[in-house]
Amino acid sequence: MTTLAEHNLKRVLCLMLLFFILAGAVFSQAPLPKKAKLKTIKYSDYNYAAIGYVLDNKFIEGQEITFFNTQKTTAARIPIGYGIGIPVNKTETSDTIISGILVIKEGISYLESTINSRRILTINRSSTRGLYRVTNNKYSNNLTAIPADAGKLNIETADVYYYQGYYNNALNPVVLQKQQDNYLLKIEFDDRILETSVSYDIVKKYGFLAFDDFIKNSQNIKLSYNNGNSFVGIVEKNDNNYRPKGLSVGVDYFMQFC
Repeated sequence: MTTLAEHNLKRVLCLMLLFFILAGAVFSQAPLPKKAKLKTIKYSDYNYAAIGYVLDNKFIEGQEITFFNTQKTTAARIPIGYGIGIPVNKTETSDTIISGILVIKEGISYLESTINSRRILTINRSSTRGLYRVTNNKYSNNLTAIPADAGKLNIETADVYYYQGYYNNALNPVVLQKQQDNYLLKIEFDDRILETSVSYDIVKKYGFLAFDDFIKNSQNIKLSYNNGNSFVGIVEKNDNNYRPKGLSVGVDYFMQFC
């Protein structure tokens, strides 16, 4: 039988749980202006569409926007008599191009988004979380919700926060993670793990996924072998992985198995 004290304790716990649920719901959503409306904007001349919150013909910063490819189909025919009908074309959305939270910096539109992809004929997938410059306005470097002002949809990678995928023809898992002004690169080979820190300047020079160039320009690479041995220094390419630079194949074999 439940005592009064136990009953009151359960009540307090339920109220605390309700508070945290409501607080989480509030803090996870950016505030919306009262007159904002969720709209589907079709840019028919360029075969794409966008769904997002709009106010005064502008997408609202801090809210999600999803861009889709579109295709025109014949939905029906309007009968005009004698078995003759006028075809009615309809624009339908198809696959997603990009979806993310709108961020505006110095008048330029960006989407914070996660893009997932899969290599053809393999089951290996990659996932990239980052900041993408997304523009379609013919007259400025931002997004417009007015189809008459729109042109092609342009998407460029501005920054990568986190990448998880595969290196070496989709055989070896790789992670690239931003840490303040640098990036941590980690590649898992069959018998060793390669780790190094990459500067922002190197990433900007070669591109976000130029892993071999990152390694070539690093003087402080760590190789951790499966048997517990490790090496820190400069490395060189060896078939499908990397080994300490200047060491013979026999020494590298010793590092692996002894």
